[in-house]
Amino acid sequence: MKKTLLVTSLLAASVFASAANAGDINITGAIAQAACVTTATAPDIKMPLITHAKLGTGVGDFATDAVTDLTIKLTGCPAIKQTATVTFNGAADKNTPTALALTGVTGVALALFEENGTDLISINGDAKPQNMTGTPTKELKYKLKYVTTKDVFKEGNATAVLNFDVKYN
Repeated sequence: MKKTLLVTSLLAASVFASAANAGDINITGAIAQAACVTTATAPDIKMPLITHAKLGTGVGDFATDAVTDLTIKLTGCPAIKQTATVTFNGAADKNTPTALALTGVTGVALALFEENGTDLISINGDAKPQNMTGTPTKELKYKLKYVTTKDVFKEGNATAVLNFDVKYN
């Protein structure tokens, strides 16, 4: 009986000893009256006319003569510390899944870039987060370029739908 009581006491002491290893979790956050109002400065974007010769000679070449700006305007943003991350959604091209598929043409898709024009943003992926701290109005700027997706080319009127979501944190 004494041995059982001793073993039970030791087990109970070890359970309480492990509970002494608890830690703290610090939680921070911000609360705002409302989020920013989001609008595209041009809901319809017209890409410039480009010839097959200007698309480049190989698959994956970008048409540097047909760079078009895409701007998302955020207004009425709260004066709290936050970042905005844009996710661009649309139909990915079958041959170049990082680019937006175009209907009406073959062998060409639309690539999205950060404002610098060199950092590629994958379709259905996130752009780089942008600082919004203390800025009630912010323009998020991006670039669009045609990209060659395969050697077979068919001309036509290119169309696509590009959706975007803005996430704040």
